[in-house]
Amino acid sequence: MARRLPLLDTPLRISAPYNHDPDFVAKILEPWASLIGEVYLPVHEVYCHTGRPWTGPTDPDAYEEQVAGLARACTRLGIPLDFVANQFPSPYRATLLGREILRLHRAYPGSRFTLADFELAVGLHRREPELDLQPSTLAHVADPVAAWYWKSEVGSRCITLHRAANKRLAAIRAIRKLDLAVRAVVNDKCLPDCPTERNHGVQIRLYDEVRHAWPEPGAFSGYVGCRRTSLRLKNDQYWLVAIKDILPGHLPHLVGLVDLVKISGRCTPTPSIVESIKRYAAMKDLTNDGPFYREPPEAWDRITTCDRACAACGWCEAHLIRLPASKGFGRDGNR
Repeated sequence: MARRLPLLDTPLRISAPYNHDPDFVAKILEPWASLIGEVYLPVHEVYCHTGRPWTGPTDPDAYEEQVAGLARACTRLGIPLDFVANQFPSPYRATLLGREILRLHRAYPGSRFTLADFELAVGLHRREPELDLQPSTLAHVADPVAAWYWKSEVGSRCITLHRAANKRLAAIRAIRKLDLAVRAVVNDKCLPDCPTERNHGVQIRLYDEVRHAWPEPGAFSGYVGCRRTSLRLKNDQYWLVAIKDILPGHLPHLVGLVDLVKISGRCTPTPSIVESIKRYAAMKDLTNDGPFYREPPEAWDRITTCDRACAACGWCEAHLIRLPASKGFGRDGNR
């Protein structure tokens, strides 16, 4: 890093995605270690599909070799691993996933585990109280009551905000009163309160079941259930995304409220991840790179205090600046 980035002068740190790149350590982890508070990675898809296309080795043993190498590098740099399991599994798959989490806990001491399934987390906590179990954004922790359930019954030390709470500052302050750290997913491209979120979850489960019963590439996609509706809404009503997206220039407002800035990118190329790290570390840019719009500086105060009655308001629609999509930009992360 040629110059000191503003993020280093705050307690905020980045939750960086592992994208299975053989050069991940050399190109992402080591150059940006001072900014990274954790590296998150999926549990192998054999045990749990996590809501994104799987881009790692299909062989669990081959993936284990990747994880072991990553873990050695993270231990050397003092950066914890965070294993993500975002599915609500069937009882059979919950048993497999639970066993795998216990194995990973023994193999990689000090790791964190981010889960969507509260009941699975409760069962794991009762079996192994030392497990660091935390709710994912799909666990819908958007207020202090939901956060308290995870702390009291699962022993959680940190929660991942549900997207709808990203800009609800009163809710975040109340959660912090419970002595909980807060992780916020800042750029996941999802709609706030997506009307097809449940369908997405069902499709993920179908993908998981069919993928291993009939492993034909592309047979199912976890995005089939929500893709048409959510993409149309984002194209036609792109300003809705501003309700929950945290842009790099918003981070100064979140110092003392949020601990980990989770950057999406498990399926994107390394240059795209590096670019996201740079943008958030600079803490200035007010451009959204999903629906492509720019916020005026006054949008933060307006959105964090509004009633979310967007159809009756129209302020964001009138004041956010629509930008054309970059040529070639898409799910592969090209800009």
